[in-house]
Amino acid sequence: MKRLSVFIVIVFIATSAAAQEKLLELWKFAKENNRSVAAERYEMKALEQELKARGLLPDPALEVEVMSIAEKSASLKDFSVAVSQTIPGSGKLALEKKKSRLRLELQEIVIRQKEIDLGAGLSEAFWNEQALRRLLVVNSERLAGMSAVRQAALSLNASGKAGIADIMRIEEETTMIEADEKDLAAELEIARARLRVLAGGEFPLSVLDNVEFIKASDVPAYESLLPLVDSSPSILAVMKKVEISTIGEESALKAKRPDYMVKGQYRPNDTQMNGDGTFAVMFGITLPFFKTKSRYNPLIEKAKFERLGSEELAGYEKIRSAGELRTILAEMNREKELAGLFGKLEIQAGAAFKSALSDYVSGRGDLTALLETLNGTFDAKGSRIKAAAAYSDKKVQLDCCLGLFGASSESKE
Repeated sequence: MKRLSVFIVIVFIATSAAAQEKLLELWKFAKENNRSVAAERYEMKALEQELKARGLLPDPALEVEVMSIAEKSASLKDFSVAVSQTIPGSGKLALEKKKSRLRLELQEIVIRQKEIDLGAGLSEAFWNEQALRRLLVVNSERLAGMSAVRQAALSLNASGKAGIADIMRIEEETTMIEADEKDLAAELEIARARLRVLAGGEFPLSVLDNVEFIKASDVPAYESLLPLVDSSPSILAVMKKVEISTIGEESALKAKRPDYMVKGQYRPNDTQMNGDGTFAVMFGITLPFFKTKSRYNPLIEKAKFERLGSEELAGYEKIRSAGELRTILAEMNREKELAGLFGKLEIQAGAAFKSALSDYVSGRGDLTALLETLNGTFDAKGSRIKAAAAYSDKKVQLDCCLGLFGASSESKE
């Protein structure tokens, strides 16, 4: 089942690879310049250094003892040097190193998820920018269409077939279109500003030129993609946290087991041995059972609850990811259907506009019907563009949800 799912996704991705090329180019730039991603990479470097220090024995201790005993008959002087080493028992050091290694592995996943989240944010802003620049063109075409209507109204007014009210109405509509142009231009600048923030600064504007929307294709079935969710970074991260909390619980259980101590002591002039040098070796053991109830049992319970909490979060993340997948697929189907319907409506409205314009010029039609068909034509075109942009974004969001965004481009590097 999973092999079939992978095959379906590979085919689905291949149909949109060219359209995503510019977005991937921007994403690669952002990965290197976004400071939020950079912070996670520094955290990984810190964990790499931490791993090197884990699993080592505690620092040994050096002890120097000087003893001077003065009596009426004699004066005795003695000193000793000792070195002691604590040795954690029950594999505590191995668990400490394993936990540190797991945290490093988790951070690798976190960085991948951070990069995917960056891609998701870029996609939304990127396709919004692409829609807005096209809507500006549509608005200019609407303005040109209104200008043609105005010329027709002026001609009819000159021949006495149309009143000044028609011209005033057209002027009103023209002003509204010009206001829309200002609004769209401002929205376009806002979208580009958002892209700059996500990219970490100024980026080559050429990545926004000559971009095609992702061509709509058959949307895969939810059941075919669901198995892939388990291998997405968001799921891998929470499962790694469960693994870390399990190690934490094991460490808490072993904490109440004793540690050991070995000590070597040398006296070069042992007064108790007639001044001869002596060397002694001592062994010790901690006695944690004295504080089992007051210290260790609460810590064991704490670790257990942390593990249970991480397992609950893992279960929730699986439900959330599955729900997100279902939502994205439903939205893709919706936007695909809307783009098709609005494309059909655009053709119908365009034909209606031509007919209404002909009727108006010949004196058989009225201005209201003409303006309705003109606005209907460009409204349909604008809605088609928005649906196509939304579909393109949802296609990228699907790749992000499955943890596949940018995977093919990274494998080539």
